[in-house]
Amino acid sequence: TGGAARDHAYWLRAGFDAIAVGRRTADRDDPMLTARGTVQPRIPPKRVVFSRRGVLRSDLQLVSGADAVPTILLTSSESRQSATQALAGSAVRVLEAAGLEQALEELRREGVTSLLLEGGAELAASFLDANLVDRIYWYQAPMLLGAGLRAFPQRTAIQLTEAQVWVPTERKTLGDSNLLVVDRELCLPGS
Repeated sequence: TGGAARDHAYWLRAGFDAIAVGRRTADRDDPMLTARGTVQPRIPPKRVVFSRRGVLRSDLQLVSGADAVPTILLTSSESRQSATQALAGSAVRVLEAAGLEQALEELRREGVTSLLLEGGAELAASFLDANLVDRIYWYQAPMLLGAGLRAFPQRTAIQLTEAQVWVPTERKTLGDSNLLVVDRELCLPGS
């Protein structure tokens, strides 16, 4: 995407309590996961990395900058001790969770009531499969990249009648890119 879409994403980050990625995205992209640009958040969002094995390289900006921007590593109970030892001396908080719902509960205890998942196809698919996604912000650039990275990994095919319905709530042009925002359709009792 172009500059206008990136600026919008920075603006979007400012409205969330935390920004999350999976461990592979952290390794590959070395993201800062901060709100930047013209809109300054009331409280800077925390940074969250999901890593079942508790692995997070110490040379990443997420680790070296954890004293300035609160950073949390969510891992399994089996990996918590080794992750804590590996990150000793850094300001990264290591929390354990048995699954995504428990991870969200741990984040709530840390003051996180809104979470922006930014990267990791497997992480995004896991949250979708667990019905833990309320809104999707889909940025599209006018480029054909061929066989690149998928937004979501291969998912099991289902019947059309079983598909989860999403409601388009916004369509916007951002420079040469587009943004589509869809919300999960909420089924009210009796409907």
